Amino acid sequence: MNRLLRVLASPRLTLWVLGFLVVYSGLSAWAPDTSLERAFGPRPFSAPPFLVAVFLLFLCTLSCTWLRLGRVLALWRGEVPATHIELQSTRFASLEEFLREQGFRGSGETRWRNRPALWAGWLLHLALLVLMVGVVVQLAFHDGGAFEVAEGETVSLADRGIVFARTPGTFATDQPPDLRVRLVAFDAHHHQPGFAPDRLSRLQVEAADGTTRDLVIDRAAGVTIEGTTLFQAIPTGVAVVLGLPGDDLRAIHLRTEGERVATADVTLPDGAQARFTVEAERPFDDRRGSGSLVIRYERDEVITEVSEGDAIEFGNSAAILVDLVRWSGFTFVRSPGIPAVFAGFALVLAACALLTFPSGLVRLETRDDTVVAGVWLNRGSAVVATAWQRWREESMEVEAAGREKL
Repeated sequence: MNRLLRVLASPRLTLWVLGFLVVYSGLSAWAPDTSLERAFGPRPFSAPPFLVAVFLLFLCTLSCTWLRLGRVLALWRGEVPATHIELQSTRFASLEEFLREQGFRGSGETRWRNRPALWAGWLLHLALLVLMVGVVVQLAFHDGGAFEVAEGETVSLADRGIVFARTPGTFATDQPPDLRVRLVAFDAHHHQPGFAPDRLSRLQVEAADGTTRDLVIDRAAGVTIEGTTLFQAIPTGVAVVLGLPGDDLRAIHLRTEGERVATADVTLPDGAQARFTVEAERPFDDRRGSGSLVIRYERDEVITEVSEGDAIEFGNSAAILVDLVRWSGFTFVRSPGIPAVFAGFALVLAACALLTFPSGLVRLETRDDTVVAGVWLNRGSAVVATAWQRWREESMEVEAAGREKL
């Protein structure tokens, strides 16, 4: 087992895996039309080769972390590694004073220099493990998509045809989030302090357990409910609201064709085709408002100008034009790996802070009337050895000067 851990922790294997990930990521990001996309689809960072390479890198880092843990625990107990240097003196007081000047603290046979910093390297490895877990979970289980809803309309994201441009991870659930979203109000020109004029929506969201929340979303930040974060998107337009038999309402979203015209082709219940056209006096995004609107309904090559309250033939029945409102675009994401990614970055910062402090260990013992200090430092051993040599020479000069005075 220990041999396997050393093989996985070898720098050569780790560098090979890192090299593969760098080349793969570079080709995927900067050459999307390569054979990688043809082989693994439009999401190469969720493809099995990438996930396997990340998993192998995780095993390499985990093995190194485990082996390093044993070494750090040994240092914490006061065991000096074989790579230490030795300082010798015939006087304990002189050697102890030098070690204290070099930052070693404590009493007895064992002294430490910045003892908590002994964990810096191990903590950095742990941070990398947490980051990799977060990245793999995010790539494998993330989910995202877009949907549109008009003012007063309620949509269920789990219904077929509501969510589009969905980008699920390799192992993400097949179903979008089970949320019912109602757009209570929408402001296409909200001017939030500190931001350019933008969108703002008031939503009523019902979760799968029946709980309902009133939410306000702007372009500055999203809101999270039941593990799903909703964001305000940029696209917007106008929608025709029809009253159907049985008091059912249906909102038909129109797409802009130019600045002042929006259209929507509709398949009627009887299979016939129809088209709604809305023409505005001013552009739909004009802050003064779009001005007067003309609504036209085309069926069987017959174009009729209609207004609110008019009845139109809608398949085998009649429908009432109830209102003309705005629809707004939204996106959603489910990011199960993001908390681990944030935790990993926090651990990286903590490890980097500890790495700024040089750490070390010294163990004192007596050999044949000579005091020997076994000194180990994570860096700067040669500097300490040079400083000790200079200390001894200065001490000898002071003693010689004292004898001459006598």
